[in-house]
Amino acid sequence: MSKRRLAGPLFAVRPMIVALGYCVLPLGLAGPVFGQVFIQGADVGPSRTESGMDYSNSATTIIRAASGGSYTGTNITGSTTANGAYGAYAQNGGQITLNGGTFLLNATATNAHGLFASGAGSQINANGVTITTTAGNSSAAISNAAGGGIALGTGSILSSDAGTTLQVSAGAVSGNNLSLTSNRLGAALTPQLIALPSYPGGLAGTDPIDSDHSGDDAALAPYLIASPAHAVSMGGGTLNLTGLTTVNAGGMGMQVTGGVVQLENLNLTAGPGGADNTWMHGVSVTNASYTQNGNLTAVVDSVAGNGIYARTNGIVALGGAGKTVSVTLSNVRNNSINQVNEASALRADLGTLTATGTVQLLASQGRGYGLWTGASGGTITINGNTAIETRGREGLGIRQDNGAITLNGDLSIITGKNPVADALDGAGSAGMRLLKGTIRVTGSTTVETHGGVVAVGTASTRESAYGIWATSASRIAGLDVQGDFMGPVNVTTTGAAAHGIYNDMTSGTLVFHDTVTVGTSGGTGSVTWARASLSAFGTNETVGAWGVNNMLNSVTTFQGALTVNNTGDQGGGVRAMGGTVNLASANITTSGAGAHGVMVGSNTASGTTYRGTIIASGPVNASTSGAAAHAVYGSGAGTTLNLNGGGRLRATGAASFGILAANSATVNGTGVFDIEGALQSQDTATAALDMKAGSLFTGTTARLNTSTFNMTQGGTWNMTGNSTLSDLNVAGGQVLYSAPAGGVYKTLTATNVTGGNGGIIGLNTYLGADGSPSDLLIVDGGAATGSTGLRITNNGGPGVLTTANGIQVVQATNGATTAASAFSLSGRAVAGPYEYRLYRGSSDPADESWYLRSEKTPVPPTPPDPPTPPNPPEPLYRPEVAAYLANQRLASEMFVHSLHDRLGEPQYIEGQQFDNEDDKRRALWLRMTGRWQKSRSGNGEYRVDSDTVLLQGGGDIAQWQLASETDRLHLGAMAGYGDARSSARADGNPYKAHGRVEGYTVGLYGTWYQNDAERLGAYVDTWFQYGWFRNRVEGDALDTVKYDAQGWAISGEAGYALRVKGDWILEPQAQLIYTEYDPDSVTEANGTKVGGGRSDGTIWRLGLRGHRTFDMENGRKIQPFLTLNWWHNDTDGQYRFNQVTQGGLYPRDTYEVKLGLHADFTKGWTGWTNVSGSWGAHHYQQYAARIGMKYTW
Repeated sequence: MSKRRLAGPLFAVRPMIVALGYCVLPLGLAGPVFGQVFIQGADVGPSRTESGMDYSNSATTIIRAASGGSYTGTNITGSTTANGAYGAYAQNGGQITLNGGTFLLNATATNAHGLFASGAGSQINANGVTITTTAGNSSAAISNAAGGGIALGTGSILSSDAGTTLQVSAGAVSGNNLSLTSNRLGAALTPQLIALPSYPGGLAGTDPIDSDHSGDDAALAPYLIASPAHAVSMGGGTLNLTGLTTVNAGGMGMQVTGGVVQLENLNLTAGPGGADNTWMHGVSVTNASYTQNGNLTAVVDSVAGNGIYARTNGIVALGGAGKTVSVTLSNVRNNSINQVNEASALRADLGTLTATGTVQLLASQGRGYGLWTGASGGTITINGNTAIETRGREGLGIRQDNGAITLNGDLSIITGKNPVADALDGAGSAGMRLLKGTIRVTGSTTVETHGGVVAVGTASTRESAYGIWATSASRIAGLDVQGDFMGPVNVTTTGAAAHGIYNDMTSGTLVFHDTVTVGTSGGTGSVTWARASLSAFGTNETVGAWGVNNMLNSVTTFQGALTVNNTGDQGGGVRAMGGTVNLASANITTSGAGAHGVMVGSNTASGTTYRGTIIASGPVNASTSGAAAHAVYGSGAGTTLNLNGGGRLRATGAASFGILAANSATVNGTGVFDIEGALQSQDTATAALDMKAGSLFTGTTARLNTSTFNMTQGGTWNMTGNSTLSDLNVAGGQVLYSAPAGGVYKTLTATNVTGGNGGIIGLNTYLGADGSPSDLLIVDGGAATGSTGLRITNNGGPGVLTTANGIQVVQATNGATTAASAFSLSGRAVAGPYEYRLYRGSSDPADESWYLRSEKTPVPPTPPDPPTPPNPPEPLYRPEVAAYLANQRLASEMFVHSLHDRLGEPQYIEGQQFDNEDDKRRALWLRMTGRWQKSRSGNGEYRVDSDTVLLQGGGDIAQWQLASETDRLHLGAMAGYGDARSSARADGNPYKAHGRVEGYTVGLYGTWYQNDAERLGAYVDTWFQYGWFRNRVEGDALDTVKYDAQGWAISGEAGYALRVKGDWILEPQAQLIYTEYDPDSVTEANGTKVGGGRSDGTIWRLGLRGHRTFDMENGRKIQPFLTLNWWHNDTDGQYRFNQVTQGGLYPRDTYEVKLGLHADFTKGWTGWTNVSGSWGAHHYQQYAARIGMKYTW
């Protein structure tokens, strides 16, 4: 017989020719003989008793008792080689008793059994008998049929080399202290029943039975149609099954009610299938020990048949290191809600079940579970990874009614994903339902549930595809689960009201030690709880799927990061309706309507109100996008939500709040926050937010009760609409009003405002005349204390001189008071040319409000007698005006110069001797100038100090003679770089502004010298330059303004040198320059438009230069000189600021005195230096120093 292996428990059926009303006849017998005993075929009467007999080499059956015949033998020895011959045969009620003895059957064909009992009432009792068969395939050491019974007493030894050691066809075989050995590819134990329900089949024993199946394949193969028979039923003995691989049970696979069962690798099939067959377990162990070492594959096809079932005092050990334990509940049924037929792949009721290796569990039926510990307790321990799948309605990956479950490895649960048609769908299937006891998972936990709400009657409570559900036992305090999940947890639920983690225990605790990720996609569903007692707990509600749902007085702790993704309506991320949820950190995203991120509430149970508490020690990131979906929501008296680690909160749907405290709830937050959405406290609720450095809140606040907002250490509130608070503490943070939309400005109303540590409130204001619109801070009935900076952003105001109270920015109302130091400007408020300052009070002496005014603070005059009307307010200008004007002037005059400024004494070079006097002269020159200048505007409003550094160089590129032998014309090119810096102030304004111009220029020059006999006479000099300028204006506490400009200038200069006395020379000079400077228009960050700075016009100079040349002994020459100049500037010197023109910073006429020295160093080198001073109106002063060198060859 070849080996046969099937997946799961196997039915290895060995059919027998058995039928009710017939008996099996031994081969070679004519028919039954009634009331007789036959020895080796001879009739010896109706009964016989003997001992020590030897019936060796019998040609037929050795002993036969038929139809009431009775035989008793002691130490009988017999052997036969005949086919169809038996050692002892009890037929149709015959009775045989054997005490000791040996029977050897060595037939070469079939049906040669050692002991054979057939027919009702037939019985063989054998004690200490040794039976050995070497016969053919259908032979057995022991066989029965048609109700015959065999009892094997102590010390019996059965051995079969070719046949089946023990074959139960229809009847009962019992044995104690047996030894069974089969040395062929057959089955040592093949109990079998076809259609005789009055004769339970199987193997029973109360003492040890050893069965060796080293050469077998199918060890136990009963076939059951309509009988509660079992393959093996142990009542206290020990069954050692060596080499057993397959158990095919027509009913229960193995029932061990006492003793010990030990076996190795096993394929087990139990249950006949069908809707009417229940409680056919794969292995059931009660008051016994069951050990299966090696791989296990078990398939149970029974309505309520558990796979492996450890019952009262049952101890079950499965698998081993590196082994696989696979249990399948294959019965496909829809067990309706009111039915109690439930089954689990592994179950412990007051027993202990341990599995080692990889555990794979599958339950296809309705109410099929993976792991189940009963209400009375039980222990399940798995050392290895566990994978569980349920496919029927209301299936549970783990059902824990009591006891202890320890999973030392990773856990994976899938429910309802692959529903079976007859089991309806996966509705109501949950990953875990934890009622009482302890559960511990040391590795990672992955739960995936699919299914919606089950409409439940009044018979029992049903879940709605929860991921992890911890609930109280009869709602009795203390009867709850203590759960520890040591590794990462990932829960995904699909279906209405399918919460990810749902905890409604009265006192239990769930602790998550690592990161937790929850994804729910269920929408709104109606859950009607089954047990009437639950209705009193306030759990009848319309809900969606929550990632974490904590109820009553339970405690759920997440020591790692929690992640929840929820796409359904009316659900959310984390909810505590009673009890406590502790979060280390959380990342929550919801997209459905009414799907809140984090929520606390209260719950009433049997007259006791349980108040929810959520405590987050780390950051909570909650984002909601559905309508009326709040990121953080507290509701209910005594409920508390503490966000102690800050976080990122987003609520972008209609009628949603970033934080909502209602119905006397308390919401506290401290840490670094990033909030988008409104903050509101309703009724008697309290909301307090303490925003640390780096925090950001974008939204509004609404106060119907107490709400406190602390902006400390750098937090920022971007206020997007009108807001109210009870207390605002701006200590190191800032409140920034968003820009007005459609000209509508905002108000922030607070009872008390406390400032300090550089706190800022940023307002948008139309900087115009008195009463211009502005955002407003309203102090309503309380007090403003400390020191808060007001940062004013101009919203398009042109800048106007205020002449009355100014522009109100802080309103004190209903008796509110403001301290003198409560507010000050942070930064500056400027528009056009005006500077606005902050003032407390108005024309009303009792006014505690604050205003912006663009006027100078008047100096209190000495009261005249008689009194005169006060002078009108004087405008307060900003110093940047002077910086723009200074840049304009410095750029347009940067490269203006005279001939002698550029070349020193041009005639010196003519007196030097060169190797070839006929060569044309070539020259290079370089000069540097430094200027220090200051001026004050004609109206006294501006003053400026400037410094300029100039470097310019060039060279002659051509030279000609024109009208005589001595005159000459030079043509050259030049380039220069200049850097001018200024510091500007405005009268009455404490701020300064700084201007800077960097200029680059290129140009050409041409000079004609009359060069008479004394190298005197007339000269004409012209030049043209084009320049590029980079400008900047930097006002104190204002953004830097950068702009570019271009310009050009052309000059014509003439002079005549004549000797007046001795060696003294006078040289009158005249010069006319036309300049043009064209800067870009700019708009400052404050909205001021700066333009109109184009400047063009003429600059006149009339001068007189006097000098004398001294010849030195070494051939060198020096020439001291003195120059007097009058400069007249007709260029435009003004700018326009929001259409308000400002100018007049520099005088038109200035007067210069210049003292210097020219030197001739011979060999082509000359040099010059001078210092000068200029003076004019407006307190104008300029001092300059120049130095230059020229080389000619």
